[in-house]
Amino acid sequence: MLFRSVSQSRYDIKHYEGDTYDLTIKIPIDLTLATVKFEIKVPGAAAATLELTEGSGIGVDAYDAIAGTTTVYIQITSGQSNTLGTTVYFYDLETTISGQVITWLSGIFAQTAQVTE
Repeated sequence: MLFRSVSQSRYDIKHYEGDTYDLTIKIPIDLTLATVKFEIKVPGAAAATLELTEGSGIGVDAYDAIAGTTTVYIQITSGQSNTLGTTVYFYDLETTISGQVITWLSGIFAQTAQVTE
């Protein structure tokens, strides 16, 4: 599991098709009233190939007032990974609070072909 503390940064992901992918991120705001979304899409596509939301691939801890962060957990299942295939995608993680949209993390999501089945 990879851990990142972010404040709007780029992070490219290389992933192996069919494997589970876990990412833990600390975001420096209270996300209690936020909508959190993670999308993967083919460059130039209008619709997401994979969309994760809170409770469906995304977990969000309570705000840690001492640290000043909220921990966000992202998980792509092996089945979702298989469905993605071996393509290079763009992805981002964004929050929406009271109409304000912030993209915290973005980059390329590149998936290598499955060998062992």
